[in-house]
Amino acid sequence: MINAIYNDKQAEHYVNAPHHGHVDNIPADWAVEMTCTLGRDGAKPTPRITHFDEKVLGLIYTIKGFEVAASEAAISGKLDDVLLALNLSPLIHSDRDAEKLAREMILAHEQWLPNFAATIEKLKQ
Repeated sequence: MINAIYNDKQAEHYVNAPHHGHVDNIPADWAVEMTCTLGRDGAKPTPRITHFDEKVLGLIYTIKGFEVAASEAAISGKLDDVLLALNLSPLIHSDRDAEKLAREMILAHEQWLPNFAATIEKLKQ
């Protein structure tokens, strides 16, 4: 991707980018993974999908809810916010799984998580 942008390749890649209304049935300010042409002007959307089927909208909204909650948790550094985000993910099957994953990952990556200093201190007690 860097090569495509730096060398103005005008190459097609899947990237996460604001869709700015290219998909008509989700909020225009959401970022989605879609095809874009990459060149010196950055990523220009060339979406193949302009409307999500009603059957998948529930999952799309669930995943976006998880993404928003996870972003807020990263900023707050609070364990409760991490647990909320994880429990919104369809990949997490129980509160117990969410708590185990959160504790293990936060402690394993503590050096890169300055916002979690207070949480890490509590987890180590």
